[in-house]
Amino acid sequence: ALGTARRAHALASVLYQFGQLLYRCGRFAAARIAAERSLALVREHADSRLLVDDLNLVGSCLQEEGDFDRARSLLEEGLAVARRAGRERDIGRLLGNRALLEKRTGNFDAARAMYEESIALQRSADNPEGMIIQSNNLANLLGIGGQWERALQLFVDTLALCDRTGMAAHRPLLLLNLGRACHQLGRADDARRDFGGYFQSTN
Repeated sequence: ALGTARRAHALASVLYQFGQLLYRCGRFAAARIAAERSLALVREHADSRLLVDDLNLVGSCLQEEGDFDRARSLLEEGLAVARRAGRERDIGRLLGNRALLEKRTGNFDAARAMYEESIALQRSADNPEGMIIQSNNLANLLGIGGQWERALQLFVDTLALCDRTGMAAHRPLLLLNLGRACHQLGRADDARRDFGGYFQSTN
């Protein structure tokens, strides 16, 4: 039985990693199928180590496919598991995906609250990359709501965090979003500077 469980865990891990790769390539239906197979193995063998990851990936795929109700259900299940285990980084990651779902369905207040909780959890878990990702998402949401001054300040603070922590991979996107915010606020010179920084960082 132990050997069977180990083999099931190994196969589930491979399926999850394959699903992640497909997701990054934009092949959401194929990614979901791989992650669903992994999830079935995880459930069958009561393996909680991959459960949160699988629930998050399947939920994310369903969200990209427009199946918001099923996506919400799986992400909520993942959140419940992560909260019971006290896994702050996972809670923050799932909250970020839940926030994106609420944003896509027009529930901006709920999305903002989830992004704010996610950022606080990533800060508590000492995870600067998680803070950068969710702060950028929150700033974009503020911009959608017309709160460009708040969005701009959050982009500035997040770029500073990015530079302090050496998270260079996130710098181009933050510069692009800074330029957008400056453009919306009529700050043409600042917008040109930030857009220039974006193009320079991507070459």
